[in-house]
Amino acid sequence: MNCARCFHTHEAHAGDGNSLMRKGACRIPGCTCNAFIDRIHRIDEELT
Repeated sequence: MNCARCFHTHEAHAGDGNSLMRKGACRIPGCTCNAFIDRIHRIDEELT
């Protein structure tokens, strides 16, 4: 899964465990992203 801010993968962000909500700053050199932001996908009308 990629960050909505910097588009790097969740593995590139600092953090412990498997929770995407607790990922911290991006560890890619030169990237200024300070927290992982999950993209909110549009829910299909069929599922609502």
